[in-house]
Amino acid sequence: MHDEDGFLSAIRLTPADDIARLVFADWLDEQDDPTCKAKADFIRRELRMDGEDPNQLQQLASFLDRDWLAIVSHPKLEACRSVDEVECPKQWARLTPTENPRLRFCGSCQKPVRYCDSLAVARDHARLGNCIAVSLALVREVDDLSSPVGEPQIGDVHFVSEVIQRHRLLPRSRPPVQPPPPDEPTEDLPPPPREPRRQKTRCRNRNIERENWEEME
Repeated sequence: MHDEDGFLSAIRLTPADDIARLVFADWLDEQDDPTCKAKADFIRRELRMDGEDPNQLQQLASFLDRDWLAIVSHPKLEACRSVDEVECPKQWARLTPTENPRLRFCGSCQKPVRYCDSLAVARDHARLGNCIAVSLALVREVDDLSSPVGEPQIGDVHFVSEVIQRHRLLPRSRPPVQPPPPDEPTEDLPPPPREPRRQKTRCRNRNIERENWEEME
């Protein structure tokens, strides 16, 4: 193997082989390139992680390529919900590689494990019950995966899609049908006033006309 791609192919097929990683680190040190030397330093620091400051390792990893870290690094597994009888490998390097460098298979629980280089993506998978390996380049906090597991975060694309999905699945609530108001009791209204009779007035007018007519004669 005389190039980096050859070393990466070998490490990807046997991710638990630390000797192959040390040989790769020696080769990187021989290259006249600052990035290669940073990669070699990361490999050696991670192999002795127990005595290393995790903040220094995170700062070093933050400058390296994400795809490169997915193949070479050894993050621990998180959000594993396997039963007690199943022994979890607990480490990304002990999983069976697949064609996807960000996806490996756990032979213990017979489930795929995803490599996440984003805390938002890691939270989504943890909420769904998927076992994950989180990139060592991320700044971590205590319970940063378990605290927002209950509900997705506002502003996240997955939050919007989940809200839409919930709206489609839940039955639409209809407002309760209000009974019609009872008929108001009608009060006894007095009958409308009757028009005065005009019969007497007509008789008077006729009598006056008759008297006038007799006088004229």
